[in-house]
Amino acid sequence: MSSADRYRPIRALGKGAVGDVLLTVDLEHRRLGVLKWLRANVEGESDAAHRFRREASLMAGREFEGVVDVWEWHTARDGRTWMAMDLIDGMEPLDFIPVGDVASTHRLLSSVGASLDLLHENGVLHRDLKPENILLRDGSSGWESVIIDLGIAKWLFADDATSTGSVFGTPQYMSVEQLNDAKRVGPATDRYALGVTAYDMLCGRKPFDGADLITLVRNQERGIVAPLGLTKGMLTRGQDPTPVPTPALDGVMKRILSPKASQRYSSCVEFAGAFHAAAIKDGVMGPPLCPARVFPKVERYAVRLEGPGGVESFELTDGPVVIGRHDRCQYVIESSELSRVHVCLYLHQGRAWAADMRSQNGTRMDGDRLQFGRPRPLPSSGDALLTLHNVGVEVYVEAVA
Repeated sequence: MSSADRYRPIRALGKGAVGDVLLTVDLEHRRLGVLKWLRANVEGESDAAHRFRREASLMAGREFEGVVDVWEWHTARDGRTWMAMDLIDGMEPLDFIPVGDVASTHRLLSSVGASLDLLHENGVLHRDLKPENILLRDGSSGWESVIIDLGIAKWLFADDATSTGSVFGTPQYMSVEQLNDAKRVGPATDRYALGVTAYDMLCGRKPFDGADLITLVRNQERGIVAPLGLTKGMLTRGQDPTPVPTPALDGVMKRILSPKASQRYSSCVEFAGAFHAAAIKDGVMGPPLCPARVFPKVERYAVRLEGPGGVESFELTDGPVVIGRHDRCQYVIESSELSRVHVCLYLHQGRAWAADMRSQNGTRMDGDRLQFGRPRPLPSSGDALLTLHNVGVEVYVEAVA
């Protein structure tokens, strides 16, 4: 089995500017993963192709705390490049942390900032940090952040795709120096983006905007950062519109968002520390408003399968369960009516799912046909009947919170 063949698609996670992103099951290691393919219509020597392969080679096999792990990457026989990475089972910050939650924003700054400082110490610059490139997942002591998508990352100590001075990134999160000349970017660029993220999380808007890129750059160059404008309602998730002045926090935001890189904080950790001290001084560092966990905690999610393959029990918390004829499946059924990889049961976002794996003869769950790319949740307890063509498998589920 080739490297790419062992990653079997479950569903699409999205489409990027130059590639497709798929949720997959790794048959060899019994784990869920993300596969990113460079789209076929992207030329092999284009800037986009170079950036994609650069991300893959930059991150594959390197582990940084709080940064997504890239397992491997290759170029297929048809010339398309792909990379496989860890699935971060989480949510984006703006979908989870309420606007104005100062304590949770500080927690995010501290964790993301520590990871960014670690990347910078190892010569890696992200260059496209924004809330969409951060995911929050459940850890041993509550939620934790993971930085994803280093598609335009660069080595700080080597020539790279930015040698032409091309501009890459998301404009509202890009510093003045990045917008003007990509060759001038450094760690202060990522710190600026972290500052924009913090500002957005606190008040629900960006510090600078503009009808076009030229106007945006001019507004950034002026360096006039509007006060955060917090209200009592934002701090308590209530309706009270009474303004809450935050002169100390406003000063911190003005410094991290300075148009001059040299005037920003010297590290993300320093920025997070200044943020914490200012929030206490302003009297807005209250208890966090968001839950301690991203998803409800499930201690164990067990399935018992009864069918032509015998009686087998599996813990979905240990990894997905694949049913089919392939010898790498966890539940093997010797039947020519089945596909080699037929259906997958897996745990994602606190729930168990059944997904047809583009099987030749289809899969039915409790009589309803499963469509490839559209998994269906399994019951949290009790049983379900999977019909794989004319082969039935009883699935008994036990979830313990």
